Amino acid sequence: MKKQHRTLATRWIRPLSLIMVGLSTLTQSSCDDLWSGSLVEDRRNCVLSPAVCGDLEECDYVTETCKPLPPPSCPAISFESITPTSGSRRGGTKVTITGSGFQGDMRVEIDGTPLENVVLEASNQLSGTLGSSIVSCGPSAVTLISSCFERVSKEAAFAYSLDPLEFDNQPVTLPSPPGTQVQQVVIDELNSDGDPDIIGIESTGVRSFFSDGNGSFTTSPPHSLGGSLFQAASADFNGDTQHDLIISDDQNPRLWFLASSGKGTFSPLSIPMPESIRGVVSQDTSGDGVADVLAVGRSGTLYLLLGSSGGLTGPDIVATGLPTSSMFASLGDVRRNFGLRSDPDSVARVGYSDSSRSG
Repeated sequence: MKKQHRTLATRWIRPLSLIMVGLSTLTQSSCDDLWSGSLVEDRRNCVLSPAVCGDLEECDYVTETCKPLPPPSCPAISFESITPTSGSRRGGTKVTITGSGFQGDMRVEIDGTPLENVVLEASNQLSGTLGSSIVSCGPSAVTLISSCFERVSKEAAFAYSLDPLEFDNQPVTLPSPPGTQVQQVVIDELNSDGDPDIIGIESTGVRSFFSDGNGSFTTSPPHSLGGSLFQAASADFNGDTQHDLIISDDQNPRLWFLASSGKGTFSPLSIPMPESIRGVVSQDTSGDGVADVLAVGRSGTLYLLLGSSGGLTGPDIVATGLPTSSMFASLGDVRRNFGLRSDPDSVARVGYSDSSRSG
């Protein structure tokens, strides 16, 4: 009888242990399957996964979905004035801007360059430091941008000024023979290398200084002309696109016309004049695309020599009555009559001629 009880107990104990082991295995695997996918990482449910909402969104706990944040409440901004109204392109100038509706992080751009160190002083005033801008020049727009990205802009409210000129305090002496005296210099491109060169007008000749573009020069042999050279002008007087020279002779009734080869050399030609000439200037007075010459004689007479493919023609008298012994001349619209014909006026050192009267 005891043996039978032990057999029954053994029969019951073994199946029970198998059931317990199976239940444990089922519980471990079933929890992972049921919960990990549906409740922990549901990317459509922002309640369970708040990271699914973007920076400009919030989670709606009723629908459990992301919705856009309501737009911030910002007042309209306006721009009234900027002080000062101009500054250097180098930056560094402190400016003050007045208007209305200023709040939060305000951004200011002047010709596209952001104002630095912007400080909101009041709802109607802010200040900042002008940023550097090497490309800006002259009238520029001022743009205000609010923290709500509202923009207001005003054209030509500010002006960038050119940087002040700075010169090297160690000037370079151009290479030339001892005793060379230059009484006038003309800057022009002589040898077609793209670098502006220097033409020195001496008392009896012309000397060229060819630039290498890096501050060094090579000196040419002089063109000896004789006489007493006085004033020179540079332009294309024969329509070949090369800039030539015209030089007056203070002691002889002639002008020197030096046609340029474009390779740094000239072909001198003496042009007879009714009298000795001092001041000479160049300008396309006829509108044909070729420069002409205006020359002032010692008697106070103004002569015109027209440029053409064959060289200079004339001279023709275009004005009289200038003071005798008139000297250096220049051209400019000194009466601002550009509304009529854009006529240049000729000004001598001691005289003035109106081109609208002289034709």
